[in-house]
Amino acid sequence: MPPTLRRIPHRSRIAPPEADATEVAQTARHYGALRFSMFTVFATISGALLAFPFTDGGQRLLRAEPAFVHALAIAGVVASLLFALAEWRLAGLLAYFQAAAARLGAVPLPPGHARWRFIIPAAMIAPQALTILHWLAVAWDVWTLTPGG
Repeated sequence: MPPTLRRIPHRSRIAPPEADATEVAQTARHYGALRFSMFTVFATISGALLAFPFTDGGQRLLRAEPAFVHALAIAGVVASLLFALAEWRLAGLLAYFQAAAARLGAVPLPPGHARWRFIIPAAMIAPQALTILHWLAVAWDVWTLTPGG
């Protein structure tokens, strides 16, 4: 773990005087880049889960065991939920380190930072939330259409 992360507690509102402004700014950039890397992994996993029923193996499996759609839906909900939680945490860390870097004079905060720091995480979590709704709809549809379900 980089020394800066140990020296700046998450709940702190003021970066300690020994914190290096450049290192704090680099940590903020790291979390910003990590956010988009994680979204790429999320999109890949979601795409694979969505595409699975359309593959030859997926169609054979679903014909043999239609209830497998529930397992697929559970996997989709769990993956989406985990990525949404990770995104929320990254958004908090990113906002914290951006503010700490600004306080240390490494970077200026853009106008409206206080307002946008809440809007951006919501926008970044929207794909995961919509994917969760999709998988819940799939599970509900299969459950309500299954005889005896």
